[in-house]
Amino acid sequence: AEPTPVTDFTFGTLRRRQQRQAAARASATAAEAGRASVADAAAAQRPPPLTEAALFGGCGGDESAPPLLPVLQRHLEAGGRLEVRALHRLLRRAKELLAAEPNVLALGAPLLVFGDIHGQFKDLLIMLEKEGTAPENQLLFLGDYVDRGECGVEVVVFLFAMKLCFPSKVWLLRGNHESRVTTTHFNFRDECKCKYGKTGTYKAFMHAFDCLPLAATVATLHAGKFLCVHGGLSPEVNTVADIAAINRFMEPPNHGPLCDLLWSDPLDESTQVFDNQEQLDKWWAVTYARNTSRGCGFLFGHDSVRPFLLRNKLTSLIRGHEAQPDGYFVHQFFHMEYRTPLVITVFSAPNYCGTYHNLAAVLALQAPLAASDVTAFAFHTYGKLDSAMARELGIEDDISGTLLRGEVYVSVGAGVDAMAAAVLPPQAQKPEQPACPPRKDMSWPPVAKPSRVLTRQRSSGYLSITKGIVNNRKQEYLRICSSKFTKPVRHFPSDFPPEVIGIFNKTSDELQKKATSMFIGAKEADKMNERRPFGKKTLLARGCAVLATNQPALNAQKRPSL
Repeated sequence: AEPTPVTDFTFGTLRRRQQRQAAARASATAAEAGRASVADAAAAQRPPPLTEAALFGGCGGDESAPPLLPVLQRHLEAGGRLEVRALHRLLRRAKELLAAEPNVLALGAPLLVFGDIHGQFKDLLIMLEKEGTAPENQLLFLGDYVDRGECGVEVVVFLFAMKLCFPSKVWLLRGNHESRVTTTHFNFRDECKCKYGKTGTYKAFMHAFDCLPLAATVATLHAGKFLCVHGGLSPEVNTVADIAAINRFMEPPNHGPLCDLLWSDPLDESTQVFDNQEQLDKWWAVTYARNTSRGCGFLFGHDSVRPFLLRNKLTSLIRGHEAQPDGYFVHQFFHMEYRTPLVITVFSAPNYCGTYHNLAAVLALQAPLAASDVTAFAFHTYGKLDSAMARELGIEDDISGTLLRGEVYVSVGAGVDAMAAAVLPPQAQKPEQPACPPRKDMSWPPVAKPSRVLTRQRSSGYLSITKGIVNNRKQEYLRICSSKFTKPVRHFPSDFPPEVIGIFNKTSDELQKKATSMFIGAKEADKMNERRPFGKKTLLARGCAVLATNQPALNAQKRPSL
């Protein structure tokens, strides 16, 4: 068997860029001329830059004229670029529109929520084509549009153009990668310089990013209100009003509520194993812990999320920021009696970095189902089959690289049985169980009296909660989280190869084990790039004689005692 290629996740980072610059200075003139000839050949295949008149329909004097979205999409799909004047006008208009919006957007369902995109422009277009774009649907993007992928400029330009064309249908939030320190460390700054030269384009993007809102509340018909942010919670944010009071028109610092909203993560419950009740109680009691994997922000637990949701009369927190094997994860914090997950993670970049082999997901809030008006989540999952996986499965290479779509329906609220009747065959429907009375101290979500120690067992494909000792494994927990609400039902076109459907359904234990192993291995190898980069200028500006590797020392400053 051929050896598995080793992926270098430092590609596009500041260290690799410095190495490439040193190598370029030492290279011969012939090599430089050869690289220039390759670049000239690629430029000859691109269409000419899109002019301001072509982008805005000849309305050069009318600053309020929206861009021609179909023209722009065709041009970007063909690999084309914009004239600098047209691009700067688009960025200036987007900046003005975003600056007029509040820190916290007030939205209503139905709505499609997209997680991290990371410069995967073609994948974004396919997902929009299959989901339906504005004005037919309302779209909310959780940030991280740039870096790691090759087409961050195209992603931002297209999303900004959609925002200008449909300002009441397209909503954009800020992610941790929409910052100067991160885009300099990774590849977006180099991408701007490569595609548009030293024309102030990168600075224009950064000024527009400074105006992106930080959060959004989404009101649904039956399931209450959801809060959407990119990263997570902060010990300095107790209410939604605290988010609205943040000064967002700046570069995010390496501490404080603005940093926490973009960089924080929930505690990882997918690999937790508890030997006794004391360990479980201690884990439940965690509010905030240092986020050592990010170098900033916090890890927030059940006893910080649940009080925050109750205090603000919210149902769940929806966020992005973390790659997931299935494109989504529902965080229950081992409280399976809750009818709604406290935190939902959505990630919309399939096969992240070309190596993770993860699915992407789009979250549909208040998705209608046939013969049922029950409010539901619908996770629309997308898988990309690369050439290596296609060869192993014996699939023709012409299908590799394409996005394939599946669906997972998850119900919320009190309509679990009605939802199951709508989407499941009669023989697979959930057996009748007594209703769970709500606790007196909670208005939402309704819960049953909590069992102090829980174990998860599969019973006819559904979850039963019994007393015992928690012993949870990642893939088992993913399946159980889905089957807590309703049994996952995925729909595929009839002409899909069975092997491809198996990638979504993971019916093969060998395939599931391989996909999980590749994801975990890639995530572990890429762990060093999950930290917030600290550039030399940042350290000097703060007067800190601290090495970049000593990031926890910086995070410990000016933080509340935990």
